[in-house]
Amino acid sequence: MKVLGIEMAPSPGFIGSSSYGDTRIWRSNHGLKFKNDMMKDALTLWNEIEKELDQKLIYNVPLLAMGSAQK
Repeated sequence: MKVLGIEMAPSPGFIGSSSYGDTRIWRSNHGLKFKNDMMKDALTLWNEIEKELDQKLIYNVPLLAMGSAQK
């Protein structure tokens, strides 16, 4: 099985997020239930791909976010 990933942003930070480059930060605690459900489904699919490839693709690591609260 071959997997192709296509970047939708033309340059880093273009869409105002961290969705570019070789790594991703996935948030699974959105305020909207449908986004949490989509993340759960996406992780299930990634796990299936890992099994098919017999290769680890996703690594869970801790994240500490700091900054001022947005109002």
